[in-house]
Amino acid sequence: METFHKNKVGAFKTVSNDAAITDSAKIKISQRIMGDNTFMRLKKAQECKRFCVFAAFFGHWSFRLMRRLDQLLANLGYCSRREARDFLKKQAVTVKGRAVRDPSGKAHAADVLINGEPLDHPDGLLLLLHKPLGLVCSHDEREGPRVYDLLPERWRARNPQITSIGRLDKDTSGLILLTDQTELVHKYTSPKHKVPKLYRATVDRDLSPDLAPLFAAGTLVLDGEDTPCAPAELRILDDLRTADLVLTEGKYHQVRRMFAATGATVLTLHRVQFGRLTLGDLAPGEFRTARETEI
Repeated sequence: METFHKNKVGAFKTVSNDAAITDSAKIKISQRIMGDNTFMRLKKAQECKRFCVFAAFFGHWSFRLMRRLDQLLANLGYCSRREARDFLKKQAVTVKGRAVRDPSGKAHAADVLINGEPLDHPDGLLLLLHKPLGLVCSHDEREGPRVYDLLPERWRARNPQITSIGRLDKDTSGLILLTDQTELVHKYTSPKHKVPKLYRATVDRDLSPDLAPLFAAGTLVLDGEDTPCAPAELRILDDLRTADLVLTEGKYHQVRRMFAATGATVLTLHRVQFGRLTLGDLAPGEFRTARETEI
């Protein structure tokens, strides 16, 4: 059985690497070789990261796929698919230097220029935003001013929609990550990855040195919870009412509830770092795209 499975994987790789076979044909052939269940599992495996057909699973591969122009423009927020024909008439859109007017035509994103400019982040976005106080990480306008309102209109129209990786409540400031790539949401929020997040909190009373070993022990059970918090690193600063807290999980209002469990009330809360990503010189309300080396 193991030998049979290895032979299937070998055949799958051969098909996926054959430049003479179209992408749609590769999918059909590979499903026939592997069987639907095995094929679906392998799509998530390391081998398939080299197979550009799986754009839905690994967003950066979409840059290399041929797609309909109306779909491409709509997904990147330039216009709706219905508006694509008029957009192509009004804008100087070229594919490999040739003007195009047919929205059903297909092209690689790398070959498309609009008014001489390349497409806007066709391989997906990861943004670092300095969230000011008073904004919510919700798409629902009824909840008040949103972090998404700080972004360019075109980015707000992208599909998949830009969303926050985790949330900061209205009364918390600091670093929030925004992306339209579902695999990055999983990477940074999955409990198994234990991505550290650094918060700076000020409280209403002096903090006891005994809190550091309590938080580090992983035995603190929050009100309404059945399982204890994961071990967390607490560093109490010189004024005794300010502390840095590093968490590797994201329970609801966790920082405030952890301090509340010890009798302290959080007065201000600011996220300084998310994994290796930091705010740097970003002022409140400012954002930047993440660099390749940071992801």
